[in-house]
Amino acid sequence: FKLSSLGTYFRNKYIMHIATNNILLCIVIALTCQVSDATHSISKRNAPLTCPSCQASPQCHPKYETIPGHTACLTVGPNSKPFEMTEAIKKEIVDYHNELRANVNPIPTDMLVMQWDDELYMLARRWADACKQTAQGNSYHDKNRFVPGKYYVGQNLGNGHRDFRHVITKWHDEHVNYAPFYGKPLNKTKPGATGHYTQVVWATTNLIGCAASNCSGTPFYVCNYAPSGNHGGFLRPYSTGTKKGELCMKKTASGLCDCGGLACQNESKFNISTCSCTCYYEESLSPPACSINCSAKPYWYCGTQPGFTASSCENRFLLSACPQECKICPCYEDDYKPVMCRVSLTSVSSFFLLMLSVYLSLTCSRLNFDIAQYDTSYDPPNIP
Repeated sequence: FKLSSLGTYFRNKYIMHIATNNILLCIVIALTCQVSDATHSISKRNAPLTCPSCQASPQCHPKYETIPGHTACLTVGPNSKPFEMTEAIKKEIVDYHNELRANVNPIPTDMLVMQWDDELYMLARRWADACKQTAQGNSYHDKNRFVPGKYYVGQNLGNGHRDFRHVITKWHDEHVNYAPFYGKPLNKTKPGATGHYTQVVWATTNLIGCAASNCSGTPFYVCNYAPSGNHGGFLRPYSTGTKKGELCMKKTASGLCDCGGLACQNESKFNISTCSCTCYYEESLSPPACSINCSAKPYWYCGTQPGFTASSCENRFLLSACPQECKICPCYEDDYKPVMCRVSLTSVSSFFLLMLSVYLSLTCSRLNFDIAQYDTSYDPPNIP
């Protein structure tokens, strides 16, 4: 046994020990980076605002993660078998809604043409796939299904039907309950079930997204609508006259108003004769759709009055008027893309992390172990 051989043995053991430790350290740093919170600042704002980007559900966009129990962050239930939503099925749902909307009685003069919306579909998909039921086995509406910074969402549910056309027909059949009470306060007359029908034919609701799942052997259908209908006492879901679409700026061959897919956001008013939206809070909303403007000056009431508390943001109008104070901004902006691996640190810890990163990069390169290629950006996937 030669001394030189013993030296070579211990030298190789030492190199392997150092290599193993450094590789493990590189992996730990990479994983730690992947689960760090994101920060996002807007140069036009005095103080940077942040929103999370890496919670338990990787399929859930940051704008939904800040809302406890939001439908968008639900997972598939154990007894759920999701139905496939083909493009043909989606088209049939939209076309059938438009057919029913164009042929309501009394004659509609301001009925918008409907179109498919992928975000509403995602929310419907989540709720259908979750298969939430009461203790008696009945389905119910999800409470947190609104699209932050955009719309409150209407919803129709159905159980046990053979397909979407059948369940939509059942919803529309409620018109026999509603017809005698058109223009009267339904909350006083109580004529029977009408809410499914009125949501289907609500004039300014022009976006739809639907999904279905088999929940413990029973088909469960969900259709989401935006902007939501069924408000103002259900008095008049649409205007009537002698000619279809007579109030429209533009209309389809079937008499439905066509404003190029414009959907008014944040409780704004749809002007059907001009295809425009009237924003209730011009300080925080931007035309043409009255979308949230996170760089705008806040409404005077927001956060400055003694009566303004966290619960004030439960008011659907203040939610739009005070997007910064109600934590709508910045992650609810359409173009917001959260960045993983960007951590808010003190200058000392930032310097330490920088030095550690340099050391690791040099060490790992010597070991032919490359960790520089992991993706530090995160773009929420299109769902489903």
